[in-house]
Amino acid sequence: MIRRFLYHVLFAIILFLLKTSKCLAQAQLTSGKNIQDLVQIAKKFEIRPMEQPSWAKKAGKPLFKVAWVSDMHLRDEASIKASKLAFNMIRDELKANFTLITGDNCDYTEGLSEEENKYPIGVKRHLWLKHFLEKELARLYAIIPGDNWPWDFEKVFGPQKYSFDFGGFHFLMASTDAVAPQRDITSVFYDDTKEWIIKDLSLNTEKPSFFVLHETLVPPCFPDAEWGTNTMNENPNVLAALCGHLHLDLEFPQDTWTQFCAPSIGRSHRPAFKLLNFYVDQIIIESYELQKDTGKIIKADKWQRIVIPKKFQSAIKKRHKSGKRLVFENVRQMPPRPKVADKELMARCKEVETALSQFIVKFGLSKIGLTP
Repeated sequence: MIRRFLYHVLFAIILFLLKTSKCLAQAQLTSGKNIQDLVQIAKKFEIRPMEQPSWAKKAGKPLFKVAWVSDMHLRDEASIKASKLAFNMIRDELKANFTLITGDNCDYTEGLSEEENKYPIGVKRHLWLKHFLEKELARLYAIIPGDNWPWDFEKVFGPQKYSFDFGGFHFLMASTDAVAPQRDITSVFYDDTKEWIIKDLSLNTEKPSFFVLHETLVPPCFPDAEWGTNTMNENPNVLAALCGHLHLDLEFPQDTWTQFCAPSIGRSHRPAFKLLNFYVDQIIIESYELQKDTGKIIKADKWQRIVIPKKFQSAIKKRHKSGKRLVFENVRQMPPRPKVADKELMARCKEVETALSQFIVKFGLSKIGLTP
């Protein structure tokens, strides 16, 4: 039993190590080989191939489909090719109604016009990304920045905090407001952003909702993760938090909602993206993985599910029987503003380390049927 507990503890530790490699190098906590060993352990906890469940077999045609792409890390030929394949498949084959893009997007600027090259590097990155999406995706999308390359996002894409309805469901998109330079675990929301998020959820209590951000609430990868978790717990209309950041295909059920982590399409041992199929009574999540040997993306034998509570189902049925077009509706936005680099946030690293330690104990014990 102790060995099983330690096995799960190592997994929680690696989630922290994967996102704080610079700190590890400075502190010399472990060797490169040991890190690779831990990565191999963490991979064992990803969503695994399975037989198609009965609830997926009998689902039929969905009301609509949403693709979900995260952590593209567009910075070289390989990452650009992977994202291009994904977006072309989403556009031409899957025909998703829109695409969620959840951060760590672009560090590439080659091929811009002479006029565009006069802009600061942050603007150039986002301009390149916008051109890329217009060409390779050419469909509706909702995008936020991540902890990598967020600067000047608002000058190209506009607000980083906004919400909308689609097909009877509510989506709240939010990126953090500030971070200490070179320390992504220090990202925070300002108080007015927290107030805006809480108000937005309170205005949409009768709709099944999703909180879409880059950093995960579970495991707690930034100082406001506990606040975010409490906010989700206090709003039963929220069915899931959809995040990237960890580059692994993971799922953490909570009491009334589930934390989903999308794998990276740009930098992962198994590059992939997700497709969410929306029904009246459930959402079926499929995985599409890049095959490194063939260079093609194929549908994986993986299925995840979000059950829609009955209290929401009548309104969803009514919405789709109305025949109204599927577009972004009920759009709310916070005014766009730049992300802030704040050295004082370095002091909050300890909060995250403590929260992760608590998560390690809770996660490990829960996996062996005990409570801390």
